[in-house]
Amino acid sequence: MAYNYYRTAQPGWGTSQFQFGAPPVPAFQPQPSWGGVDYYRAHAGSPDSSLFDHAWNRVRNFSDGVSNFGVGLHEARHWHRRAYGGLGELATMQPSEIGHAAAYEAYRTWIHNSSIYEPISGDLERQREGLIGLSVAEAARLLQYTQRPMDTYTRTEASDAAAATASVIFRQASPQY
Repeated sequence: MAYNYYRTAQPGWGTSQFQFGAPPVPAFQPQPSWGGVDYYRAHAGSPDSSLFDHAWNRVRNFSDGVSNFGVGLHEARHWHRRAYGGLGELATMQPSEIGHAAAYEAYRTWIHNSSIYEPISGDLERQREGLIGLSVAEAARLLQYTQRPMDTYTRTEASDAAAATASVIFRQASPQY
């Protein structure tokens, strides 16, 4: 889990001097047939795909990167620094802010580990779906460090925000999309 990795393995966590290194390497190897739900299951470690399914259905048609609940790279990076850098208290962050932070962490994982997108590199829509699956899973994992990890509203809100933000980030980072 990235949150615990940064908190325990990186010097300066919780201070303004903290510098993010490369994210932890994922513990899975995607297959060429994978879609977003497979990335979700592999990273979340849960066979229950209902969280991903709900979030994916909310953003499926936003391939142009437009949504009313996702944020771009700059704002996602802000929430990421607060959540994963220890500058904000996860317990006081809104579920959508946690989702934005998780999407940015998933994006960092995506760009630092080409092995997770290479199996589907020829298909930009599947890449977008894969990043969304990874983001929703990361949001679910990050919520484990809050006081409300199993609250249905919190999980849904964080997952939807992670999916929407991942979609926006993918659009911003993939000019050919």
